[in-house]
Amino acid sequence: MRRKVSSTVWVLGTLLLLAGVIGFEVVRAQLTGDAPPPERLLAQSTDPTFKVGEFAPDFTLRDRRDRPHSLKELVKGDTLVFFSCACRACEMLMHYTGTLYKKMAGMKQERPTILNVTTMSKDAEDSWIRRTNLPQTILYEKKNGPVMETYRGHPCPRVYRVTKDLRVVWFSPNIKSMQEPADMGDMVGAQLGFPPATAQGQGNVDPRAPGR
Repeated sequence: MRRKVSSTVWVLGTLLLLAGVIGFEVVRAQLTGDAPPPERLLAQSTDPTFKVGEFAPDFTLRDRRDRPHSLKELVKGDTLVFFSCACRACEMLMHYTGTLYKKMAGMKQERPTILNVTTMSKDAEDSWIRRTNLPQTILYEKKNGPVMETYRGHPCPRVYRVTKDLRVVWFSPNIKSMQEPADMGDMVGAQLGFPPATAQGQGNVDPRAPGR
């Protein structure tokens, strides 16, 4: 004689079966790489975890003399924070910024402070300042260091604009997401009040092209 199974048992059995199937699929997807876990997705993101209008996370890094400096300490007003290395794209973007910076001085425009968080060698600092012709405070960080990761500073160059209270008012896109890396120069120029280089009769400014 068959024993009757209640509807409650049927429901519980079905839910357990579904849970098992779902759990299996999650594990399978993670093992095969079909659906990276949340922490991996965050690490792969090209955007920082904060948005325009929010506060930039404070950090402390060291200068070439090994003296620590915090972002809060250095930002006293309008500030452009560059994330760079010693590559040609970074150098030419900052060289172009230096050109605009000099023009602003001639027009008696108020200029933002320039802060450069870089992975280049400390021994290259003097040469870097000469080549970019841009007054800047330089702090040093590892390529995969926590500040670089938080700000998604690599691949570089990348630029943030912050106010004196550390509020983010703009940041550039990831360089690899741009069709024309040269557009980065125009974006920084716009933040300094300059029209695109094409409107100035200079053609498309390529941050890798010296002399612009």
